[in-house]
Amino acid sequence: MNILGLDFGTKKIGISLGSSISRTARPLTILSVNDQLQTTLTSLIETWRIQRIVLGDPGDYPNNKNLNDSIDLFIKNILTPYNITIIRWTEEGSSQEAQSLLKEYPAASRDAIAAMLVLQSYLDTL
Repeated sequence: MNILGLDFGTKKIGISLGSSISRTARPLTILSVNDQLQTTLTSLIETWRIQRIVLGDPGDYPNNKNLNDSIDLFIKNILTPYNITIIRWTEEGSSQEAQSLLKEYPAASRDAIAAMLVLQSYLDTL
Protein backbone atom coordinates (compact mmCIF):
# COMPACT_ATOMS: atom_id res chain seq x y z
CA MET A 1 0.00 0.00 0.00
CA ASN A 2 1.23 3.50 -0.83
CA ILE A 3 1.35 5.94 2.06
CA LEU A 4 1.74 9.70 1.98
CA GLY A 5 3.76 11.35 4.76
CA LEU A 6 3.05 14.97 5.65
CA ASP A 7 5.09 17.46 7.66
CA PHE A 8 2.51 20.18 8.22
CA GLY A 9 3.36 23.85 8.35
CA THR A 10 1.12 26.89 8.11
CA LYS A 11 2.93 28.10 4.95
CA LYS A 12 4.13 24.86 3.38
CA ILE A 13 3.73 21.13 3.81
CA GLY A 14 6.54 18.62 3.29
CA ILE A 15 5.42 15.53 1.38
CA SER A 16 6.97 12.08 1.34
CA LEU A 17 5.97 8.81 -0.24
CA GLY A 18 6.31 5.38 1.30
CA SER A 19 5.25 1.79 0.83
CA SER A 20 4.04 -0.67 3.42
CA ILE A 21 5.48 -3.45 1.24
CA SER A 22 9.07 -2.19 1.05
CA ARG A 23 8.74 -0.29 4.34
CA THR A 24 10.73 2.60 2.96
CA ALA A 25 9.97 6.28 2.56
CA ARG A 26 11.46 8.96 0.37
CA PRO A 27 11.08 12.73 0.17
CA LEU A 28 8.74 13.79 -2.62
CA THR A 29 7.96 17.52 -2.69
CA ILE A 30 6.61 20.48 -0.77
CA LEU A 31 3.20 22.05 -1.22
CA SER A 32 2.39 25.67 -0.54
CA VAL A 33 -0.59 26.29 1.70
CA ASN A 34 -2.66 28.29 -0.77
CA ASP A 35 -5.76 28.05 -2.95
CA GLN A 36 -4.19 25.26 -5.03
CA LEU A 37 -3.44 22.98 -2.07
CA GLN A 38 -6.56 20.82 -2.41
CA THR A 39 -6.09 20.37 -6.17
CA THR A 40 -2.42 19.48 -5.86
CA LEU A 41 -3.02 17.10 -2.96
CA THR A 42 -5.83 15.39 -4.89
CA SER A 43 -3.50 14.91 -7.83
CA LEU A 44 -0.83 13.32 -5.61
CA ILE A 45 -3.34 11.02 -3.91
CA GLU A 46 -4.78 9.87 -7.24
CA THR A 47 -1.43 9.56 -9.04
CA TRP A 48 0.18 7.48 -6.30
CA ARG A 49 -3.05 5.65 -5.31
CA ILE A 50 -2.59 6.65 -1.68
CA GLN A 51 -4.39 4.47 0.86
CA ARG A 52 -3.11 6.02 4.09
CA ILE A 53 -1.77 9.38 5.25
CA VAL A 54 0.72 9.74 8.10
CA LEU A 55 0.70 13.28 9.42
CA GLY A 56 3.45 14.60 11.67
CA ASP A 57 2.19 15.46 15.15
CA PRO A 58 4.19 18.07 17.08
CA GLY A 59 2.86 16.91 20.46
CA ASP A 60 0.78 18.61 23.13
CA TYR A 61 3.31 21.14 24.35
CA PRO A 62 1.83 24.54 25.30
CA ASN A 63 3.79 26.35 22.57
CA ASN A 64 2.30 23.97 19.94
CA LYS A 65 -1.36 24.82 20.65
CA ASN A 66 -1.83 27.08 17.61
CA LEU A 67 -0.05 24.60 15.35
CA ASN A 68 -2.17 21.72 16.68
CA ASP A 69 -5.32 23.77 16.11
CA SER A 70 -4.19 24.40 12.52
CA ILE A 71 -3.49 20.68 12.04
CA ASP A 72 -6.96 19.80 13.36
CA LEU A 73 -8.53 22.21 10.84
CA PHE A 74 -6.33 20.83 8.05
CA ILE A 75 -7.50 17.30 8.83
CA LYS A 76 -11.15 18.33 9.06
CA ASN A 77 -11.28 20.61 6.01
CA ILE A 78 -8.68 19.18 3.66
CA LEU A 79 -7.92 15.52 4.49
CA THR A 80 -11.20 14.07 5.79
CA PRO A 81 -13.07 14.37 2.46
CA TYR A 82 -10.64 11.88 0.88
CA ASN A 83 -11.98 9.10 3.10
CA ILE A 84 -8.44 7.79 3.64
CA THR A 85 -7.08 6.58 6.98
CA ILE A 86 -5.18 9.43 8.65
CA ILE A 87 -2.61 8.64 11.32
CA ARG A 88 -1.04 11.35 13.46
CA TRP A 89 2.54 10.32 14.22
CA THR A 90 5.12 12.01 16.41
CA GLU A 91 7.44 14.32 14.56
CA GLU A 92 9.64 15.21 17.51
CA GLY A 93 13.08 16.16 16.24
CA SER A 94 12.28 15.49 12.57
CA SER A 95 13.04 19.05 11.41
CA GLN A 96 16.42 19.09 13.15
CA GLU A 97 17.31 15.64 11.81
CA ALA A 98 16.12 16.67 8.33
CA GLN A 99 18.53 19.61 8.40
CA SER A 100 21.41 17.20 8.98
CA LEU A 101 20.30 15.01 6.02
CA LEU A 102 20.15 17.76 3.40
CA LYS A 103 23.49 16.70 1.90
CA GLU A 104 22.22 13.12 1.43
CA TYR A 105 19.12 14.38 -0.39
CA PRO A 106 20.35 17.43 -2.33
CA ALA A 107 17.23 17.66 -4.53
CA ALA A 108 14.83 17.57 -1.57
CA SER A 109 13.69 20.32 0.76
CA ARG A 110 14.09 20.14 4.52
CA ASP A 111 10.31 19.86 4.88
CA ALA A 112 10.05 16.91 2.49
CA ILE A 113 12.91 15.19 4.33
CA ALA A 114 11.14 15.82 7.66
CA ALA A 115 7.99 14.23 6.16
CA MET A 116 10.12 11.26 5.09
CA LEU A 117 11.51 10.87 8.61
CA VAL A 118 8.03 10.92 10.15
CA LEU A 119 6.75 8.39 7.62
CA GLN A 120 9.83 6.16 8.00
CA SER A 121 9.33 6.15 11.76
CA TYR A 122 5.79 4.91 11.20
CA LEU A 123 6.85 2.31 8.61
CA ASP A 124 9.49 0.96 11.00
CA THR A 125 6.67 -0.15 13.31
CA LEU A 126 4.85 -2.24 10.69
